[in-house]
Amino acid sequence: MSDEPLDEWAERRDAHRPEPGARRAVPLGDGPARGDHVDLDTARGILEWDGHQWVPSGAADDHAAAVGETGPQDTAERVSLP
Repeated sequence: MSDEPLDEWAERRDAHRPEPGARRAVPLGDGPARGDHVDLDTARGILEWDGHQWVPSGAADDHAAAVGETGPQDTAERVSLP
């Protein structure tokens, strides 16, 4: 294990954290957590990053409504294969 200085570790950690106010959607169905593309008609909880943790900030009726609330980062893009 390396002896990384705490300030360097904190800077590296903060570089991977979302900006405060960032939002994401999570399915509210029963059972284990699954990908956003599964059960598109299931209600979604909207979470907002407050700088320290994800906190509930609302709900959406389905995946399409959740994307409208959280923006395009909540959807996967189609990528062409070689």
